Amino acid sequence: SLFHISNKINPYTKVLLENDLSVFHVPVQYSPVYGLSVPVIVTMHDLQEYHYPEFFNFREKIHRKINNQIAIFYSDHITVSFKHVKEDILKFFKVNNEKVSVCPPPFSESWFLSKDENTWDTLSVKFGLKKKYLLYPAATWKHKNHLSLIRVLKKLREQEDDVELVCTGNKTEYFNEIQSVVDELDLSKAIHFLGIVSEADLIGLYKNSSLVVIPTLYEAGSGPLYEAMRYSIPVVCSNVTSLPETMGNNEFLF
Repeated sequence: SLFHISNKINPYTKVLLENDLSVFHVPVQYSPVYGLSVPVIVTMHDLQEYHYPEFFNFREKIHRKINNQIAIFYSDHITVSFKHVKEDILKFFKVNNEKVSVCPPPFSESWFLSKDENTWDTLSVKFGLKKKYLLYPAATWKHKNHLSLIRVLKKLREQEDDVELVCTGNKTEYFNEIQSVVDELDLSKAIHFLGIVSEADLIGLYKNSSLVVIPTLYEAGSGPLYEAMRYSIPVVCSNVTSLPETMGNNEFLF
């Protein structure tokens, strides 16, 4: 079949077999090769398109549909970080329960490579920030729900006119739509989209924030939630997927 032919000419096949590996674990959604004598394990991170299909264009949906199908049925085993992802796989793909294992990330360990952090004096000058700010570290994907947070900030500033919002993370194509809402609400001086920052900057931004806010509509698991907890920073988040279980206190959910 075409599948077996593609496996034979796949450069990964030769490398794996020549190195006499006992298992091939791919820590991302899709493996570059399947159907080997070596067991292939993939880590599935999410099936978000089944919950929010409107956030994906036609090409993205087709890509995910095909590759998820191949990964789930042709891998020898699947690991996931959270129970809700396993439940989605069992629900939408009807695989055996034993084929999917929940393997939580090491929450007690620091996920940063750097031990350095920048001081408030450095950050305030570098980014032009005031001390009283909310922090949301997230790429500007639609499901990250920046627009709702921006509209809440507008209401909040009617009571606390000096509070600001700092957002870090990759600026996607959707950022233009976010920026138009910022301009429409006259919040350009109160919101700082810093893009991708260094780990030293991000750690400093966490430690000097008044509150970390995570309004995401979907999240396999939230790195910023763990990081805020690690640095003992007040944090509130939406009540979706794994976040309530991680938070462990409904008073800080919305």
